[in-house]
Order: sequence, then C-alpha cells, then structure tokens
Amino acid sequence: MKIIIKSLLVSLISISLLTASSVESLASLVRGGKNSKKVFNEILASHPLVIVIWTVKNCGPCKRVAPKFEALDKEDAGKARFVSIDAVKFDHIASTYSTKSLPTFLIFSGAQLLKKITGSGKFNQIKPLIAAQLRAMEATA
Repeated sequence: MKIIIKSLLVSLISISLLTASSVESLASLVRGGKNSKKVFNEILASHPLVIVIWTVKNCGPCKRVAPKFEALDKEDAGKARFVSIDAVKFDHIASTYSTKSLPTFLIFSGAQLLKKITGSGKFNQIKPLIAAQLRAMEATA
C-alpha cells in the first residue's frame, strides 16, 4: 500500500510541476502498466514536432524554466507537442539520450532527435529552433 501511495505521489508531483497548460507529463500518459518506452515512442510518432523537457521535482533551474516552457507550449499550441518527463522516474529513457544535467530539452522532428539543449541558461535557443523547424515543415507541406 505504501508503494502504491508513494508511486501516486511521485506521479502527482511530476504532473504538478507543469500545471495549467497542455504540457503533457509522461507519468500521466503511462497508466495501467503501459510500457513507458513504447508510450514515449508513440508520443514522438504522434506529432511532427515534439519538444521534451527532462526535469526532476527538486531541481531549482527546472522549476524556474517551467513557466517559460509552458509559455512556449501556449504560443505554439497545436503546432508542436510539449512533454515533461521526470528524469528519475524514467531514467531508462533518459539514459538513451545521455540526459545527465537538468533541465535538458530535446527537440524531435519526425521522431528523430534534431537538437539537445542542456541547462536553463540555454533556454532562449529553443524558440528559434522551433520557429525554424515549423518554417521548414510548412515549406515541405
């Protein structure tokens, strides 16, 4: 019973980190024993442009950048899919992308990693990359 409650609390904390926006939490998408790697791959395949933030609940820089990430999500609503992933809970996926410092941002297009940006100080690099990728996608449409 304690393990279940602890697991639920971890999920709620992960979800609450980025509240009041459409930023999705992998923890909220992995329910009922679903394979988290499979769900993550489905997320990447579900939209032509996916922006991922790797974070943990006790990370000060992660908390400081969360509102900026939410703002990007609102600004690019429908154009890109924004997902928050707890790097501790989903360390088996984080290790795939050598996620060692937080926050780390991954930008995917067509399920392929385009860019990895580490650190809250480099957050300002994300918006131009998203804009450039959206223009490229529109040009090929």
